[in-house]
Amino acid sequence: MKRALTFIAIVLLVVGCLAGCSKLSGYGSAAAERLLPAVEETDGLPSRVLDKIGEWVSSPGADGESAESEGWGGWSLPSLGGLFGMGEFSSADDVALVPTDDYGCGYVFNYGGEEFTAYFDTYSWRVYDSYKITNHGDIVAICQALINVHPVYGADWESFRTADDMAYEWEQHNLAYQMLPANSHWRDDAKDVDLDPDDQGKSFRDMYESRTSE
Repeated sequence: MKRALTFIAIVLLVVGCLAGCSKLSGYGSAAAERLLPAVEETDGLPSRVLDKIGEWVSSPGADGESAESEGWGGWSLPSLGGLFGMGEFSSADDVALVPTDDYGCGYVFNYGGEEFTAYFDTYSWRVYDSYKITNHGDIVAICQALINVHPVYGADWESFRTADDMAYEWEQHNLAYQMLPANSHWRDDAKDVDLDPDDQGKSFRDMYESRTSE
């Protein structure tokens, strides 16, 4: 029963938030408030859902365009797959990296019917057009596949980075890509993620300040 209430609360919360200016907004918010105690008692689920809602607000659609360009004001309704964290990869093995050179630096992998390129340059992995991949589980799987081939040093230059902390950096780049104006050269930089030692653990704000000294 508790999980049923949790599911209802989540749906109402998402619908209420995404409805924005519609009549559903007030209803969704009020209902979500009443059911919030039940949501909070469910192990771990609320925080994951709230994290997902944050991702959906700033995530591009399947074609890489933000919902704002379609008149949604930056909001987009998540798929059921996104709601429950379902992606294309169940493990790093599913990523199936294919080498493109004889030096063990360039690799490609398929995702969502599109080919993506990853390149290892001495101390870091760069994934091109990374902003198009937003599913957390899939990002973690890709990062694990990459470090299985070439580990990346952590910020202390002694330990090695984990798939989870690399995924965090990737998602900060995704956030930057969505938040920055289209004419910003910083936005162009954010479309590809460079998973290096220096940006370990840094938020979008941290990376912006380190690059602009603001």
